[in-house]
Amino acid sequence: MEFFCENWYMEELYMELYLEDKNKPQSHIIRDQVYPKVEEVLKTPSGSERFFRLVGEHIRNNQVALSMRGPSRQIPLTDPEKDAFFRLFNTSSNEIKEIVVTLLKSINEKIEFKLLKDNPIFQIFYCCIRFYTINPTAYNAQKRLRTCLLMYALAVYPSVFFKYFKQGGANDQLMEYVVDQATEKYTIKRSGNVQGMLETSIESAYDFLSVTMKEMSDSDVIRWIQRIRNDQNSLLKKISNIYMPEYRKGTSIALQKNEIMNAEGDLENDFSAINNTSIVDDTVQRIVNNILITGVDISYINSAATLSQISKEELRLCISRICVSSQVKNITALVSAILYEWIFVSKNGVREINTSKFLGWSIQLFRRTNSKDPNVMTIKQVLDDWAKEQGIFTKYNRIATQINYKKAMFLYIIFNIQKFNQSTMY
Repeated sequence: MEFFCENWYMEELYMELYLEDKNKPQSHIIRDQVYPKVEEVLKTPSGSERFFRLVGEHIRNNQVALSMRGPSRQIPLTDPEKDAFFRLFNTSSNEIKEIVVTLLKSINEKIEFKLLKDNPIFQIFYCCIRFYTINPTAYNAQKRLRTCLLMYALAVYPSVFFKYFKQGGANDQLMEYVVDQATEKYTIKRSGNVQGMLETSIESAYDFLSVTMKEMSDSDVIRWIQRIRNDQNSLLKKISNIYMPEYRKGTSIALQKNEIMNAEGDLENDFSAINNTSIVDDTVQRIVNNILITGVDISYINSAATLSQISKEELRLCISRICVSSQVKNITALVSAILYEWIFVSKNGVREINTSKFLGWSIQLFRRTNSKDPNVMTIKQVLDDWAKEQGIFTKYNRIATQINYKKAMFLYIIFNIQKFNQSTMY
């Protein structure tokens, strides 16, 4: 079967045909080359403890989104988080990709199958699931198996979520309303929250496919990867199909209007201000999610460092430690303070963020160090916290140098705000 797969659909179709071919030779490349790395770590108490500590940190950092009634917020698995898992298992993203390329060439040298090749973390987490499947007597095996399943689901979730909510997220209030109105046929309705939905879905798939874990042929791994992706795709597509019509007809605005009436007994509140607040919150969420997902932007680092007259390499190290999930609270606070100051205090629009006016205004905002404005105080506090955490205050005694580093971090965030502001949706 020789043909060139011109798009993802043809690749998916080819892979389905490959999996259905009962006469194909069975290979075990991932089992033989990736699984031993995972087993070597998980079979030791210290290694398994380090693994579940990383998993626990990721879940805790995203607990708000996981606890929501419906999928209204992105749950990014960032490159630094993935790298931490790869390092734990003494491998790298590139090494796993090379193994996968070897596997794909053994199937058809012209096929790419990006779902498999571009997500090497899938193979790592699959091997973790296999370890606790074939070692049921390992310490706390059943609980740890369920945790591994959830972590795999969380690795798949960001790309599927982005497919249906490209604006970076959904309105929290509207999503809760939509889920509440849904029938019991929806998994999210029965599960109670996003985490429950993901657990229910992947555990159902596991019950069906777990018998293949021991053999772990490469076909079994591919089948698993496709199944979990397809299941999540189906879940979010169904939710999107009932959410988007309500979103387009302005149900979220109507809900906010009703809340004002219930609380105040009249409509004297400035409804446009409420609507603007929702727009700002959605914009902040979208920007923060994208900052965490896309990783460090070297071109922005170079620009921010040059404008602030500091070391590009040192700024890169600082940013790589700042733009991680554990810093989501500070990143959100900083972006929110900047945008609320821009829109509500300075009376500018969301569309104008993508103009040179916003850049000039941002520099002036950074210089307002003595202001009692709550937004300015938040900006100062976050930048001070970051400078302290990165050792800037300890390493440099000159106040001017300390300010330059804080300015560079601030500018990096400003550049990203412009980059990820998709104002056309408004």
